[in-house]
Amino acid sequence: MAYVRNTLAHQDEKRCRTHRPEFLVLLGSSFVEPARLAVSTLGRLDAAVAGIGEQFDHAHIVRIAIAATYADRLAGCRAALEKVVEHGRAGGTITSAIEAFVLLGYDCAMTGEWDRVQPMTDEGLTLTRRYGYLLLGGLLQFQRAYVAAARGDEEIVNALTDEMTRWAAPNRVGLVLHYAAHAKTLTALGRGDFEAAYRHAAAVCTPTPFRATHPTPCG
Repeated sequence: MAYVRNTLAHQDEKRCRTHRPEFLVLLGSSFVEPARLAVSTLGRLDAAVAGIGEQFDHAHIVRIAIAATYADRLAGCRAALEKVVEHGRAGGTITSAIEAFVLLGYDCAMTGEWDRVQPMTDEGLTLTRRYGYLLLGGLLQFQRAYVAAARGDEEIVNALTDEMTRWAAPNRVGLVLHYAAHAKTLTALGRGDFEAAYRHAAAVCTPTPFRATHPTPCG
């Protein structure tokens, strides 16, 4: 019987690998390990982004946008994400709407559209507090902290990161703690305090040598 169970489990695992949904393939390459794996699926990601406006499944739109984030394809998802936000405003799916706010806010922060980040995160944070989405709220707070750090507004960075760590630390929410340390690291770099920057970064990741890689441009 054990042999039969092991054989069936192996077949199920093989079937899962063979028939993985496309969005899982894209997330596993361009989001989870973009430096090593994204180049192998960029064509498929570009096709998914090109067709994202035809999607009616808001959860699927968000998944494709997440996959596009670290491959620098998020701009192509903006119109679809804004549609998800509008649907949420009209009483539609709240979770997808909040996730869309997170992705749009991240894109604005990374592309220098900093004046758009504040109103976008305001609306997103209102929803996270109303419905208890603390993790997504932490991501929105990071976007504010990132912009404040880039502008040299250390007081705002400290207030935001203190709020993030106040609930994330006792609950061991590592992702939010990493983002808080990221913002503090940027702030320290901005004022030329490299030792403090190193200390903040080392608090959430172990300093180790990079493995040898052969980077390939994403195009």
